[in-house]
Amino acid sequence: LKQALDIYYDQCYNIGVVGAGVVPVVVSNRMKNVPDNNIQANALMQINNGQPAQFYIDEEA
Repeated sequence: LKQALDIYYDQCYNIGVVGAGVVPVVVSNRMKNVPDNNIQANALMQINNGQPAQFYIDEEA
């Protein structure tokens, strides 16, 4: 984890000059009930915004 964070800080992948940058999220087709949109803001940057307790895996997909 430390190495990944060091790379992130060294490379500076985004610069917030106007607002939050786009944050791509990759979700398996087996994951269901995952929201299409999620709030990404400094004050709200927590995984709980997507209500992960409601996600589930469709074993037949």
